[in-house]
Amino acid sequence: MEAAVEIVTRACKMARALQRRWCAGRTDGGNAAAVAKEDASPVTVADFAVQSLVLGELHALFPDDVFIAEEKSANLPRTALEAEVRRWVQQYERQPVSTDVRAAIDLGGHAGGHGGRVWVLDPVDGTKGFLRNQQFCIALALLERGQAQLGVLGCPNLPFQHEAQRIDSPYATSFAGEKCLTILNGDDGCVFYATRGGGAFMRPVEGAAGMPPPAPRQVHVNQNTDPSWATLSESVERAHSSQDITGRVASILGVRQRLGVDSQCKYGMMARGEVCIFLRFPRIGYVENIWDHAAGYVVLQEAGGTVSDAYGADLDFGRGRKLLNARGIVATNGRLHPAVLAAVQHVLAEEGKEQQQQQQQEEEEEHMGKAP
Repeated sequence: MEAAVEIVTRACKMARALQRRWCAGRTDGGNAAAVAKEDASPVTVADFAVQSLVLGELHALFPDDVFIAEEKSANLPRTALEAEVRRWVQQYERQPVSTDVRAAIDLGGHAGGHGGRVWVLDPVDGTKGFLRNQQFCIALALLERGQAQLGVLGCPNLPFQHEAQRIDSPYATSFAGEKCLTILNGDDGCVFYATRGGGAFMRPVEGAAGMPPPAPRQVHVNQNTDPSWATLSESVERAHSSQDITGRVASILGVRQRLGVDSQCKYGMMARGEVCIFLRFPRIGYVENIWDHAAGYVVLQEAGGTVSDAYGADLDFGRGRKLLNARGIVATNGRLHPAVLAAVQHVLAEEGKEQQQQQQQEEEEEHMGKAP
């Protein structure tokens, strides 16, 4: 655990420096240091540099372990961008691991499964938040025989000393169809970490200049049992989740406040009691990647929360690189889980009926169009 937390903390410092170098003053997500992957999603110098640094150092410490990570070197152009990645890695690595950043990046290509020890990394979870100069997360988990045993969430812009200040988010509101908030960046950043059965903790990325860093502190979910007083957190980006389903669930529950936050920072905020509910319902046909949830799953559960799919089933991280059994993600402080699941399942059932009726109507219209 100590090695994982130390490496992620160092990677947080590097990623935050990169964000300030490339994204300072931006709110539109545009950036010259980003390239597009095959699925048109952006990947940045920070994605490549963090993956190279973290996997390279973990491999040096645990040469028999294998790795699953989001990025691959095929998406890194053989241009000045590659040299920039190498320069940042060499600046922040504790010991020279490899001058071949591509080889370190491609350590993350393992297929996964239920055997052995598998490290799971999302080097920059919330790349669009990173590019908007907002929240992002370095998420690292360890699976043993398919079970998530360790989770580390490095949140470089999430305040450690106080709750994140909430502000209006016109960007998120435009997707949600109603008022939605987001949070301001903090100066100190924080790292959440947990092991199965050992509780969840939080420590700062770095303390004040000239001062010893504050001691880590254990974190717990809040004890709210009234959904009308809950804060519901959701993805900022419309493409990541259905705001319509989330909005209908929020209406049934009487939720008064929705908070748009990029990345697995949402799991950390829930673990320390700032948020009660997190919902994610990707588009039909999309299958979740395990690196988008494995670390947050451990941290939140060890803080007293609950994570499941929309029908209450546990998440299975041992079936490869994808969460093959999950239909949506429902995470809560635990006490609210039954009520949230009931609302979610009601909305999904209604949505299914609406889709069936629409399909029948389209078939009838098509049949009438073919009639002589």
